[in-house]
Amino acid sequence: MVNNYLITGAKRVGKSTLLARLLQELDLKTAGFSVARINAADGRPLLFELRQAAELKEKGAEGLIKTAAADFSAAEKVKEDQAEAKRCQETFEIFNGAPETLSLSAAAGKSLKLLRYPKIFAYRENTEAKFILKAEVFDNLGVELLRESAELIVMDELGRFELEATKFQKEVFSLLASEKIVIGVIKAEENPFLDKIRHRNDIEIYQLNEGDQEQRAVILNKILENLKKYKQESE
Repeated sequence: MVNNYLITGAKRVGKSTLLARLLQELDLKTAGFSVARINAADGRPLLFELRQAAELKEKGAEGLIKTAAADFSAAEKVKEDQAEAKRCQETFEIFNGAPETLSLSAAAGKSLKLLRYPKIFAYRENTEAKFILKAEVFDNLGVELLRESAELIVMDELGRFELEATKFQKEVFSLLASEKIVIGVIKAEENPFLDKIRHRNDIEIYQLNEGDQEQRAVILNKILENLKKYKQESE
């Protein structure tokens, strides 16, 4: 009986939403990571950051996005330092209306946001630009989140941004080979990291299709049923 369960599917099909519902059904201590993003006005992502998986369980996928946006507002984060807020006003203003362009040019040639938020692992100045990656966030914070003591490890989501994060990848494969329960989301794309995960024989991957509400219930119930069987066999 396998103990690793991953959900896959097209972009915006609701993979993380289904995962959050699944976590809310489980009375298990949860560790691992989830990903929050901040989008431009057209809905395309500008920035990604790592969060504790417990936040996904508590707030849901949409709630996590709203929290990330709120955390980036000047009003929330720099009330105590009006001078700093004024200096970085252009940097922070974007998140009030989420326009198409993200200004990352703070003082001294470095983004104040990136210094303040070590959780950010990918960002870009506008929706046409390529993402700038920070693999060390996965190798440091990501590994730390995966190593927290818990019965259930969440990985939401596994994708392409981790390709240069060798320590993080090693930790992922170590957990997949362990007796811990792993539940997560895997992007529906090909790269060496994701392909190596898919080729394992100790994982069940569930394909989620757009608009199929009945399928969501089937996947949810099937994972819950398999988890129950696995726990019974492990006792």
